[in-house]
Amino acid sequence: MQCIADGIPTKYTYSPWEHRSEYNEHIRYLDSSSTGILILPSSESKLNRYQDSGIYICRVTNGIPDVNSNYEHAGKGYFVSEGPPVIVQENSPTQYGLTGQQTIIKLNVLSYSDLICNEISKVHGILEPKDPSRITIDSVKVKDVFHGVNVSVNGLEVAFHFTKLTPSHFHMYNITVCNKFGSQSFIVDLISSNNKETDRKWNNGKPTVTIVLVSIVVCFAIILIIIVKMKKRTGNRNIDENEENVEGLAEPVENVMYHSVQQDQNSMMPSPVSTLLPDNTSSNGTVSDTGTIAYSNGIIEQSMESRLNYADVMFEPSASQDPVRIIGLDDRTVYADVDISLVAQCPSGRQSDTSSSEDDFVYIDGIENYIEKREAND
Repeated sequence: MQCIADGIPTKYTYSPWEHRSEYNEHIRYLDSSSTGILILPSSESKLNRYQDSGIYICRVTNGIPDVNSNYEHAGKGYFVSEGPPVIVQENSPTQYGLTGQQTIIKLNVLSYSDLICNEISKVHGILEPKDPSRITIDSVKVKDVFHGVNVSVNGLEVAFHFTKLTPSHFHMYNITVCNKFGSQSFIVDLISSNNKETDRKWNNGKPTVTIVLVSIVVCFAIILIIIVKMKKRTGNRNIDENEENVEGLAEPVENVMYHSVQQDQNSMMPSPVSTLLPDNTSSNGTVSDTGTIAYSNGIIEQSMESRLNYADVMFEPSASQDPVRIIGLDDRTVYADVDISLVAQCPSGRQSDTSSSEDDFVYIDGIENYIEKREAND
């Protein structure tokens, strides 16, 4: 293309050429030669030469203003780069239809030459005899990319009409259009609108499902944290109580006599009175030849319920200054505090408490009458 100027003086200065779409949208600037000639850059693909089509504007000045004080004057021309039809980028590879209803499969094409063919066929299939019922071609404004810029151009809409869709219509279709320079093909997948509606509802419900799941996870985490803290607090309380109970205490000593009564009610336990009597009783609890009584297990059990039980508790020598406490096993009742740091001193010449002789015991002949009388009083 060449920009021709006419004026005096004839020394002209040419500005870069401007390329615009047929809808006057700016596409690019191109350098001009000193004589105003524009040479279009070469294209990587001949199929992209159509992007050179559009309006070209040249600007020139000779340094003399016109009556409106304008130094630069412009001129423009329209250029068309012919070639095979172009499937513009705004076409969608997925289109939708409703079972039992008519639908239209559309394809937008850019072609500066008349179309001489437009065909549709199933991919891996055969069309029904009456499909499509008709084909229409209309001029429309379409969008495409020219040299990296999204612009509007005049194109063609090729429409394939289907009167009544059946499940067999939902298929992939291959559409082919051609002009005197060549042909182009495009694949369209026709999908049922029912599936589209399902997908739309699912997509709309995704945020709600996500929020619910996040809320459940957060609530579960909070509950878990509360449970852990409660367990930790309960454990610390138990530790404090145990420390309070055992602080300053020596190792517990069991009351052997107390447990013997609880564990075996049928076993015979000698009472303090029985230790004063000669062992003249028979195994079945009868009266001996000497006239002293023999006591049965029942009498012992009855007498043990109304008498004071006692036990000897022995502590090992210890240098500890901590007090020792005697407590019950069941109700933890405190019975005595023992200071094991003190040692009892026996007066010299005094007989040991552990030694004994027959003079220390007194035999009472009337104990039978005493016990019978006491039972009568009870």
